[in-house]
Amino acid sequence: MDHSHSVSNYYLQLAFEKNTAKRAFRTAIIVGLILNFINHTQAFITLSFNNINLFMVLLTFMVPYLVSTFSSVAANSSLKTGKISNIDGMLQCNNCKMVDFKASIGEEIEECPNCKKKTSWKILTLSSFTKRDNDMMKSLALFARHNPEPLFRVDEKGIITGANPASEILFEKESLSGDNIKILFPELSDIDIFELISKREKKNITVIVKDRIFDLTLKGVASISTMNVYGNEITQIVMAEHKIKEQAKNISDSIVYASRIQVAMLPEEASGRLKEIYDDIIEKRGKLADVHKIQSLRPESIIKHMDLYLEIMFSKSELSRSERELMAVVVSVNNGCEYCILHHSEALNHYWKDHDRIELFVSDFGNAALNEREKLLCDFAKKLTCSPGQFNNDSSVNKLKEKGLNDSAILDATLVVSYFNFVNRVVLALGVETNDVERQGYKF
Repeated sequence: MDHSHSVSNYYLQLAFEKNTAKRAFRTAIIVGLILNFINHTQAFITLSFNNINLFMVLLTFMVPYLVSTFSSVAANSSLKTGKISNIDGMLQCNNCKMVDFKASIGEEIEECPNCKKKTSWKILTLSSFTKRDNDMMKSLALFARHNPEPLFRVDEKGIITGANPASEILFEKESLSGDNIKILFPELSDIDIFELISKREKKNITVIVKDRIFDLTLKGVASISTMNVYGNEITQIVMAEHKIKEQAKNISDSIVYASRIQVAMLPEEASGRLKEIYDDIIEKRGKLADVHKIQSLRPESIIKHMDLYLEIMFSKSELSRSERELMAVVVSVNNGCEYCILHHSEALNHYWKDHDRIELFVSDFGNAALNEREKLLCDFAKKLTCSPGQFNNDSSVNKLKEKGLNDSAILDATLVVSYFNFVNRVVLALGVETNDVERQGYKF
């Protein structure tokens, strides 16, 4: 690029700016008339202009016009610190002759670090320039160096020609000039930058950078073939919206659950046969579980369910209470039934009295320091739950028998596994939930 030619064009543009020309014309008329009157007083008095040199008259008007124009250009081309630059180019401090500064359209002109208030910049090289004080410059003024949000200026090919410090901090680079905006923001890959600029379009798009969410405003500035990119971080807003949606879902779920519990009549609201059943369960178990309340529309099913539960889990058996509870947990884990996992983990811990071991057991029973018999019972429960159609009865049963379990114990183990596969599905289908208070107060 011929930089001297570019600088000349810049000064010519300043000279022919509308305000500069109007001011020079007014000055030329006023000063030219006064000078011509002084120089040709007699001719004006006698109104005899035959002997007047027309060239000298025109020159008398031209000189003040040129002087005024020169003064305006000198004043307007002064690149003062703190002002918004209307040029892209390299500046040199006139005062110390040592410091160079890169000026970019729309960015603040800084002080020379050596000269401070005495800074006086002159143009060394000039890449591009634009008119001063127009709407486009007002738009570019948004590229303030101290704006805390990321701001970019991009050419038609997507190459960054200017970025503020906030952008460089975001991407941890000293300079982003020359980088491709679409590489920094893959979400812009489908944007036709050339078309956006030429049509002076404005678009908004959401992007994510290092777990931070930004709303980018893309604005085409056709006069200098540039796309301005204005970033606005919305991470907190998006997180708040997500939290509100999550809370709304929880509220909705709670309403649904509450409606189900409402249908499942509370003990104090029950009457007749239902109240008799509730009272009987509370006497036997110490408390009424939600899994039983949910069956209140068929009261007799509750008592039959409770009889089956007590028979399988509490009757005399070759299997201990803790062995039956650990199989209940294994079945519930493999069915993803949180209600039963939490209830029967609580019951199992009544015997183990070791919360850490319970947590290990729930996550992977192989890590819970079980004895060989307990491991075989857990394997049996898992296989019968996960692959009932492929269950190798002879092999599994023989392994239990080898550990001393008789036919009665194997039947009891099968009943425990089968019962909890049944009750898991009741709980999951009807959406029964639990909490710390609901799980407390049972007789084990």
